[in-house]
Amino acid sequence: MNTPAIGQAGRSDDSRHYAKGIPCPRCGRAAYRVQRNFMDLFINMFVSVHRYRCGSMSCIWEGNVRLKRLP
Repeated sequence: MNTPAIGQAGRSDDSRHYAKGIPCPRCGRAAYRVQRNFMDLFINMFVSVHRYRCGSMSCIWEGNVRLKRLP
């Protein structure tokens, strides 16, 4: 049986978790979340943001996407 490994959160151990509904602003393909850097963490103190990278090999876009905070 070839079943994928499941991590602690019940997800597969694939490092690329494609975001639902977050398209790349440059090419429109699916984007996936990546680790935030120090400046992103500082910005996140004021505005909720996550860092994404385009999943396309020909597109090199990486940047922050602002998220709406829940009331």
